[in-house]
Amino acid sequence: MERDFDLNNGRECFSCFYDLHLSAARCKCSTDRFSCLKHAKLFCSCAINHRYVLQRHTINELNMLVEALEGRSEAVEVWASEDTTDTHTTRLDRESGMFHKRIKSCDPRET
Repeated sequence: MERDFDLNNGRECFSCFYDLHLSAARCKCSTDRFSCLKHAKLFCSCAINHRYVLQRHTINELNMLVEALEGRSEAVEVWASEDTTDTHTTRLDRESGMFHKRIKSCDPRET
């Protein structure tokens, strides 16, 4: 499912055409449409447990990127060695109010 949100395809919000490289919202009902987080409510009328937030990087990975950009050599080495073919998927469980995360590979070479 998340393979469609990969590094090789440019994705835009269906509503505002915002670039969705870092994050996007998606629903099970539509495998070829994405939205920015601002327009996720307008995406469809499905229940919230059918919707997902896709993130290119975790907060820890983004913090490491900031450190690398600030010139910390250890962070540059770690960031350069990271596999960037994973998408992090987050789903809100309405009953518990908790987010559940899954990591899916976006490598087009994998089946």
